[in-house]
Amino acid sequence: MTPLLAGIDVGGTKTRLMLQDDTGAILLDDTCPTGRWRAESFGAKAAALGQLVEKALTGLNGDHRLRALAVGAHGCDLAQECRELERLLQPYFPAARCRVVSDVALVALAAGRPSAIGLIAGTGSVAIAMNDDGEYLSAGGWGWLLGDEGGASGLVREAVRALLADYDRGHLDDPLTRALLDAFGVGHALDLPACLLNTDVAQWSRHAALIFACAHAGSPLAATVVAQAVEALSALVDSLRQRGIASCQVIAAGGVISHQPEMFNALAATLKRRQPAATLELLRVAPVNGARLLARSLL
Repeated sequence: MTPLLAGIDVGGTKTRLMLQDDTGAILLDDTCPTGRWRAESFGAKAAALGQLVEKALTGLNGDHRLRALAVGAHGCDLAQECRELERLLQPYFPAARCRVVSDVALVALAAGRPSAIGLIAGTGSVAIAMNDDGEYLSAGGWGWLLGDEGGASGLVREAVRALLADYDRGHLDDPLTRALLDAFGVGHALDLPACLLNTDVAQWSRHAALIFACAHAGSPLAATVVAQAVEALSALVDSLRQRGIASCQVIAAGGVISHQPEMFNALAATLKRRQPAATLELLRVAPVNGARLLARSLL
């Protein structure tokens, strides 16, 4: 019987599973839609994960036994939530050791620096790090309505706010205004708030790339929005340091920060200005590798 370990990254939109044997060989690497994960009970989440892993094991040739399972779970932001999902997941794999952490925690783990600060700037934004007691602390991740500054949704929301304020001052000539009106398919700046409220955030957050393009083309409004986003991401890191996180290493991931080098460089400079020893690097591997490495550490 071949002993295996499993690592799972349950993200907001997709779930990725990796199975590895005790030699380190990857036997399976599969991705599927996450579905209604956030709205499900912990019992339903455990059942879904149990079925996912069982199906994967059944599809392998030979006789296999799961020895360790680590899950980075979207929406498990508190230690008690992670422990509850662990408790409900354990009966599906009684011979395996199980560990559940936030999916954001996988960033530092995947980089091989478990004590570093993980920072995501994708659709949303959040920072997370492990304290001296081995528990994770997070900052941000409030969703587009209240937060997510520096993420795509927060960038678009703040861009709309900026051009509306510009409109109130009697201006409609900034390149960002025309770019967003065209992107949303509306004729007036006052139509934009309804677009945010009545359209799925996954759709309109894609317009964040326009903000960077406008900033590069000389838009004062777009440049201000990007600069404020950089400050907001740095503030997430500051919040963790104020709560006792001592690490100066920040590992960044997410579509916005990884595809906007000017924003990455500005953030690196801002972090270093606030903490001279601070370093910022992009995660170069998939976060699911953090779950895989965490599972291996359970053996």
